[in-house]
Amino acid sequence: MIRAVILPFFFCLTCLDTFGQKGFLDEFRWENRILLVFSKDTLNSDYKEQLKSHYSEADEYLERDLRVFIISEESIFDESLEKIESTALKLRNQFSVQEDDFTVILIGKDGGEKLRSSKPIRNEKLFSTIDAMPMRRSEMIREKKDNP
Repeated sequence: MIRAVILPFFFCLTCLDTFGQKGFLDEFRWENRILLVFSKDTLNSDYKEQLKSHYSEADEYLERDLRVFIISEESIFDESLEKIESTALKLRNQFSVQEDDFTVILIGKDGGEKLRSSKPIRNEKLFSTIDAMPMRRSEMIREKKDNP
């Protein structure tokens, strides 16, 4: 009897958690890959290095439909450092990132986590990971057909 009550309860908690987070990352699903950069502050050298990598090859990020979001202590910012109306705590909890941790996470167009690092991810590693994805391979084939 207890099991019959507890299992549905935990299932509902899982549903609430998933639906509660819907909106921010889900709006990019199937449209963009996401690079989440978690950093407590902007003075962190790893944070600076990761953003420098992005800005140095921004065209390559665009070509791969890759959006960058910075998650600070309480806020989320896009690659142009515009504040997003969403809660950083939800993302920290969703991806199990502690407030003091520097963490970079690559999310695929399907919404799944593809790569995680506690150090900046070099563009070469990022691009090779993305380019090996089946969806990206299909995109590259389509691009070649459209632009012979």
